[in-house]
Amino acid sequence: MTKQRMLQQMIDLNATLKVTFKLPLVARKKTEAPSRLSIKDVDFVETEILRQFFINTQRIVDFEFFAYPEDKAKDDENRFVGLHYHAVVRSENDAKFIAVAPKKYEAVLRTRFTQLQTDFVMPKEPLFIAPLSKVSNANDFLEADTYEQYCLKHYEPSLSLVSSAPYRIKRLAA
Repeated sequence: MTKQRMLQQMIDLNATLKVTFKLPLVARKKTEAPSRLSIKDVDFVETEILRQFFINTQRIVDFEFFAYPEDKAKDDENRFVGLHYHAVVRSENDAKFIAVAPKKYEAVLRTRFTQLQTDFVMPKEPLFIAPLSKVSNANDFLEADTYEQYCLKHYEPSLSLVSSAPYRIKRLAA
């Protein structure tokens, strides 16, 4: 997927929030100390964590998102910081999403990593949520919080763009 196509999908979503999904330090074996997940763990995170978070939160507030993985520091591509996801979110009720999502995400992380029966260390703030600016100021053309700049920040085209669409449960008409 090209950066232009990815950006267009994110713009078409018309998101109002930017979100960072942070992941805990996880021990691979019971004898190891917890360490950061890497870009190699995206399949696990997308199928086990993000999917369950979407299903659980969707029950309370309707929302859609696009997210992409990253495991490097934003100011230094050679510095490994552990796997995390940047996302843009559009919800029917932003205030409700901001109130509910952090609790649901933390619950999913705790449940899933407890099931693995390995040691894990939760981040202080597992889900970071902030408003997303749609228009940049004329004086600050490359403002980091503008919609397009946030969507493209450190995106690696070889990695997949995660959408909430496949996680939707199809409702049968009664």
